[in-house]
Parts: sequence; structure tokens; C-alpha cells
Amino acid sequence: MNRQKEPIETKGETMARVPNNAHMIEEIAQEAGLFRHILAHREAYTRDFVELFTSRPFTRMVFVGSGSPSHLSATLKYAAASMLGVRADAYVPSLFVHHEGFRAACGAQPEETMLICPVESGRTKGPVYAARMAREAGIPVVCTTLNEQSSLALLSDVVILKPSGEEKAPPSTKGHSTGLFLMLLCFLEAARATGRMSAHLLESYDRNLERLAENVPRAIAAAQQWFQTHRNEVLEAPHYWFLAYGANTGTAAEAVLKFIESHQKPTFAYELEEFLHGPLCAVRPNDIVFFLAAEDGPEKERMLDLYRAMKPDYPHCTWVRSEDDPACDEWDLPIPSGSLRFINALEFLIPVQVLSYEVADALGIDVTVWTTQAIRSKMKPGFDR
Repeated sequence: MNRQKEPIETKGETMARVPNNAHMIEEIAQEAGLFRHILAHREAYTRDFVELFTSRPFTRMVFVGSGSPSHLSATLKYAAASMLGVRADAYVPSLFVHHEGFRAACGAQPEETMLICPVESGRTKGPVYAARMAREAGIPVVCTTLNEQSSLALLSDVVILKPSGEEKAPPSTKGHSTGLFLMLLCFLEAARATGRMSAHLLESYDRNLERLAENVPRAIAAAQQWFQTHRNEVLEAPHYWFLAYGANTGTAAEAVLKFIESHQKPTFAYELEEFLHGPLCAVRPNDIVFFLAAEDGPEKERMLDLYRAMKPDYPHCTWVRSEDDPACDEWDLPIPSGSLRFINALEFLIPVQVLSYEVADALGIDVTVWTTQAIRSKMKPGFDR
């Protein structure tokens, strides 16, 4: 069990229009202190995972999560493949449990396979069912969770207790970011222990993780300034679109969830090339289209080509970029980012969280109220603990 219970910096300031909404922006602001806390205790948080990973020759990782954890899994599968050299797949729990399973998903022996469930409460039924299947097959289970006594935690070989705590605003922000930060750090330390990453790249990751923790306040301020500059157009937009490539397709999917959980306005996410095969037809001139321009490479160049092609007819296209990259126009959203793969998934996540809060608060929507709780109670998507 990985845990640390030292106090964590939890300050955040806001001028929320709806008083309860202050909780959400404060929880986003707490991410800086959480990241610093985890880095200060990185050995304690990563020890059990590293010991498990080095105990046998793992070749496969299966990621399972519902809601935000499914988007986190979509990012982590690319990180695991790149940083640890394993084959990795991410599944929606119900599809995995009822239609896929480990035999279909893996093609590897149980002793070479690991199930990772990067979750929140540990009560959601899908990941618990997947963990039960893993136990029956002799496959070790790793989870992140807020509750070490949850149904999932009790089935897991490695439990990483997230220090983020329960959130008062149901749209998960600091919990999601903390889960991603923890798992990336686990992969990094496992790569360090097994010699699967060069010293130069390890140093780059270490440096960018430290910088990420320091840059959270600036990322929040950048998103808030952008929103205030374009407030009227953003609030009047019929739809919002997030386009991404690589590991940031998970960031785009999480952006959709945060937007619709917070303010319920129609929001969509697509991988760059998939967007061209139909969805582009649905974009309207007043829509806001966010281009998540992450790490350099051919995909980023391709995205820039699309941005330039769309801009004349869709003036609210927004190039979300590192502040070190060249500017496109006044609609740019520049953020502090080192543009390092996988770390930038966290860097691009923070402004998305902030914008979901800003739109909801400007519209007078209380983000702490679940309007669909009665339906969820009837459907019972989670266990009691």
C-alpha cells in the first residue's frame, strides 16, 4: 500500500458567481501542491509498483476505467508502451467484461500480464468485475483509488492511495490529474529501475514534472485570461470541439466530459484525422474549436494545416499551444508547457478544467449539483463501498 498523509497545500482563490462553484476552481488550484507532495514522496508512492513490475517479465498491460478513468487509460496506454516497452490496451469496462476478456485482449500468458485500474472511488462495478476476472486468471491488479478499503482496492495487489481526497464538485479535476501524475511517475521509476530509458530522457522527464508542479498557477491564469478576452463568443457558441492526436486524445475526451458535466452544452472530441471523416460537416461558424497542439512532429504539422484551412470560415478556432511556440492569432491559448510527450497531457488538461468551470459559472450553473442523481441511484453503477 502506497500512502502519505502529510498536509498538502490546498489554497486557491476565486471570484465565483455561484458560491458553490468556488470549490471547483479551488480544487484545480490544489493540483500544484499535490504534484509537489507526490514528487517529495515519489519513492513511497511508486515503490510497490516498481517491485511488482521488476518481479516478472511483463509484456502486456490492460487498462480499465469508467468515465474520467477511461480517458486517463487512453493516455496511459501510450505512455506504458513508450516508457516501458510493453503492449498496452485500454478498454471500457462493460465491453471488456462482457465481450473482450483477458484471452481476447492479451494474447500473453497471465504471468506476463498486468491489469491497471486508475480509478477514483474504487466502487464502480466495471473495474471491480475486471479485477475479479484478473484474480481468477492469476493476473496481478494495480489500482489508484481514494479509498483503500474499496471493493477494488481489496482485490488489488498494488494499491496507490491518491492524496487528492474527495472533491466537493462532482466533475473530477484534482483527482483525475493526480491519478495521471501518479501513474506516469510509476512508469518513469519502473523504466529507471529496469534501464528501459536513457539517462538523458529520464532527466528530461524529471525536470518537466518539477516544472509542471510550479506552472499550475500560470496555466490557470492563462485559461482565465483567455476566457475573459473571448467571454461573449464562448458563452454564445452552440457547440465546442476538441481535436487532438496521440496520447492527448485522452485529454480531448476528458475535456468533453468536464464540459458536459459542468455546463451541459454540446461538446465533442475527435482524433485529428477522424475529425475529417464526417464530423467536420457538423461544425458551425460560431462554434469554438480547440486544437490541442501538443508535442512537435508530423501530426502537429498536419493539425496546423487543418487549423489554417478552417480559420477563414470558422473564426473561433483556437490554437492551444505551448507559450514557447509561435503565435497564430489573437484566439490562441498559450500555456506553460515543455511539450514533452505524456507530461503535456497533464499540462493541456489544466486549462480544460478551468474553462469548464468558467463557462458553467458564467452561465450561473451550480457544478456541485448532480441533476441526474435519481437515475444513477436507480441504475446503481457502483457498489456500496
